[in-house]
Amino acid sequence: MVAGSARWGDLPVAAPIGSEVGQELLERGWQATPREFERNLERVREAVDELDATAVMRDEDLVRHACHNLGAYRGPVVYL
Repeated sequence: MVAGSARWGDLPVAAPIGSEVGQELLERGWQATPREFERNLERVREAVDELDATAVMRDEDLVRHACHNLGAYRGPVVYL
């Protein structure tokens, strides 16, 4: 598994929201949330059109993972 700077580069672990760095992180979150939501939604749409129920149950093409990710967009940590 990749974590820390190997995954996130020079991004800080956390920053005060009122700081310049905190505002930059917030803006990145605002931009990433709908982009990732739409990416997962498209993966699910394609799978529903192309795969049968057995393939979905077997998580072919990680479709069930995409469904989980799609459902995970909730709560105060998501920026919309």
